[in-house]
This record gives sequence, structure tokens and C-alpha cells, in this order.
Amino acid sequence: MALTGASLGAGTTLVTIALLANLVALAVAVAELREAQQHAAQAAAARAAATHLHAATAQARPRVPRPGQATDRQPSQGAATVALARRDFPRPPAPGRPAAADPGASRGGPHQGQLPPRRAGPGR
Repeated sequence: MALTGASLGAGTTLVTIALLANLVALAVAVAELREAQQHAAQAAAARAAATHLHAATAQARPRVPRPGQATDRQPSQGAATVALARRDFPRPPAPGRPAAADPGASRGGPHQGQLPPRRAGPGR
């Protein structure tokens, strides 16, 4: 109103000052909102980075119990081997036939209990 060049009176000047004060308050509020948005974005990025870092260190670190922490029981190598063998041979031996302890023991003939000779070839 004051920009038009017309002088309308004291009442108009007070309205103009009030509008300018509201405009300044709006500009301050927008600046504060932008700052809050930047802080929120930074916090979200930090949270995502912390989650990623935690996952990476959990995968890279061997699972060793800390002092005072209960240990998880994991099957030994022997138990894992037995489980693998059971998957290959799911049925137990037939009734009345004992399981052979030695794979060559069930063969008949002069070489009973012995394995056949190995073929000649490159050594391992």
C-alpha cells in the first residue's frame, strides 16, 4: 500500500507494518523448518549408516562368546559328518545283518578285509 505512492493515512501505515512483521515471521519459520528438515535427513542417514555398519561387523566378526555369556551349542564336525552320511543312507541295515565297520570287510575271497590296490597315477 505504501508502495503505490498514495498516502492514505495512519491506519494504513499500521496495517502495512503488521503485514511486514508477519512476512518476516513467515520467513523465519520457513528457515527453521528447512533447518529441522536437514537435521532429520542427517539423522536418518546416520541411522542407516549405523545399521549398515552393525550388520557388516556382525558378519565379519566370528561368533565368540563374551565372558559371562552363555555359549550356543553347535554340532561338532563328527556329528555333521554322521548327519551327512545318514542323508545318503536313510535306512538302517536289514534285520539280522550287522552293519559292517570296515567297507572291505563284507567282501569274500582271499583279500577279505583289505582294500584293492590303488591305481598308479599322480600323487595328491
